[in-house]
Amino acid sequence: MFQLKSNKNNQWHLTHCLAQSPWAQQVDFSDNDARVGIRCTIRDHLPLLGEVPDFEKLVVAYTHLDRFKRRKQTPILAPSYHQLYIISALGSRGLCSAPLSAEILASQIFDEPFPVEDSVLNALHPNRFWVRPLLRGKAIELKS
Repeated sequence: MFQLKSNKNNQWHLTHCLAQSPWAQQVDFSDNDARVGIRCTIRDHLPLLGEVPDFEKLVVAYTHLDRFKRRKQTPILAPSYHQLYIISALGSRGLCSAPLSAEILASQIFDEPFPVEDSVLNALHPNRFWVRPLLRGKAIELKS
């Protein structure tokens, strides 16, 4: 949603931060033609990357694990839909993280060696928000 106040604020920052640049002073803000971009992000500010989680199977699989097995499980081993992938929540860093994210996803799809360590894969896996509480033995409730 366009807001005149935000547009004026952007103009002020541009002209004051780049006061020595002639082009910054020449930018025309008079037509109020600014655009707003909303980017998908999640609470840990990391992308979602990998196979799409199968929530029903995930809850069943992790509910019946004993404590020893729980410690060895990782998000990447959790049940997910076969050959259905997601790359999302790149947020404001998408331009920087998209190339590596795409390379990781291509490696998963074509069963090639990963360009990153398993710890990175686990940190980015879409199952991570459900697996962590289940590994601690906590129940997960979906809110409608």
